[in-house]
Amino acid sequence: MEDLEHFQQVSGTHLVRSLKEAMERIRRTPDAAGVQLLDIRDFPGQGHATTGILDVFWDDKGITTPDEFMRFNADVVLLLSCKERTFFAGEPIHVDVRISHYGKEPLEDAVIQWRLISNDVILNEGEWKTGNIQCGSVMSLGSIVATAPHEGAAAFRIEAELISGDLERTVANVWHGWSFPFYQSHPSSNRFWNTVAELKPFLGEAHDDSVDRIDGFQLLKNREIDLVIVQSLTPNVVDYVVNGGSVWLQPTAEGLYDSVETKYLPVFWNYLMFATQPGATMGMYLRDRLALLGSFPHDGASDWHWYHLVNGTPAICLDTLPGVEPLIEVVDHFHRAKRLAYAFEAKVGKGKILVSSLPFANLAVMKRPEAAYLFQEILAYLNGDQFRPATSISVAQLLGIVKLQTIQFTL
Repeated sequence: MEDLEHFQQVSGTHLVRSLKEAMERIRRTPDAAGVQLLDIRDFPGQGHATTGILDVFWDDKGITTPDEFMRFNADVVLLLSCKERTFFAGEPIHVDVRISHYGKEPLEDAVIQWRLISNDVILNEGEWKTGNIQCGSVMSLGSIVATAPHEGAAAFRIEAELISGDLERTVANVWHGWSFPFYQSHPSSNRFWNTVAELKPFLGEAHDDSVDRIDGFQLLKNREIDLVIVQSLTPNVVDYVVNGGSVWLQPTAEGLYDSVETKYLPVFWNYLMFATQPGATMGMYLRDRLALLGSFPHDGASDWHWYHLVNGTPAICLDTLPGVEPLIEVVDHFHRAKRLAYAFEAKVGKGKILVSSLPFANLAVMKRPEAAYLFQEILAYLNGDQFRPATSISVAQLLGIVKLQTIQFTL
């Protein structure tokens, strides 16, 4: 029941964030005739669609407030947009500011005021005059030029408001972004054995070799390797982990049993009526103090800095591992209700394994600041004292999740 309440909250938060982006994109389009929603409330027919910001009785679901909703659904909306949501620390940020004005009266002597805030501290701020704004138009008001936070990984927001002198009307909106330090190789990378060619640029002095060269007996005897990174589960990798090794397994969808294709955006209508749609999941649930993520910023729910990490990423089905807790949990649609995750960990024999499906082997994704930083934080976790899985699984259970590959197919 506790998880159910969390699922309701994070899936609702994800719905509102996705709806805000979609509606603001339409409001930024000059020739758009308007916005049509299926409904503002959940629809109980056709398999039940939880697509509303209100429940079926028109009551508050607790996922947004009237003021928040009116920021992007009113006669006058201040619109903020940028080509990216994630930045390297200290990188310049250029945010386009527009207004969609379909109110009854022109806005005269208008002024834009803005501030960039991180950890409740104002880092940048400014203002400018925009003059008069006529009704029935979408127009550019200029750009905000700021700098992403310089220190560490940070979530930040840009708050902007337009103040009309004559009408004394204020229109406000908020835009969220994230910044990350440049990637740094792990200081103990010389104690990693890497078999994924695409990860070589990110692993410094790691030992790079093919999976068929892994000799678990020698690795454990010589004690020169602390972590083995593989994409496929082969007999020698199983032997290594069972006898005390640490493994980070990054399987593709083809290497998993019963994986579920996901996308960043929430399910359309419901899974029952549109079972063939890609995704059909409802966002992520991230527990507090999740050591795996290190300092990667999150508030427990899906947000736009996760987009390139999870859009099109296969979710791992944990239905056959009832004792294993998902680390990065995917909220499945209630008609299907599978236990899904992008990452889980377990003890296997004398060793331990982290299984994750995030696309770190995709070089285009790894060029992004959020992906490289998350990879760095997970490496630090795996090579630290906090990597202590609480649950043991058997080899048979592991092989029920991940397909066993023969060595000649992974050369």
